[in-house]
Amino acid sequence: MYRPRFIALTIALLFASRGVYAQFNSSIQGTVLDTSGAVVPDAQVTVTNVGTGVARQVKTSGEGFYRVLDLGLGKYSVIVEHAGFRASEHQEVQLAAAV
Repeated sequence: MYRPRFIALTIALLFASRGVYAQFNSSIQGTVLDTSGAVVPDAQVTVTNVGTGVARQVKTSGEGFYRVLDLGLGKYSVIVEHAGFRASEHQEVQLAAAV
């Protein structure tokens, strides 16, 4: 008799916890340009969480655009590399929750 209520409550809690989790994810995105302002396609972008050491890599699009999704809150290092160019690093990129 109480079993259907338990299952419904469990399902409701699962959906509620997914919504709370999603609120704390963020992303880093940008466009990679050379010194003349031209876009740099196919550059490797490495985003590393400074606190955990976990790194994610993506390649820029034909328009030089990149996006790294589903990042947790914290400080990140962003390194951009491409053959024929000097690597560029941005340290202490802070992802924080909006209040």
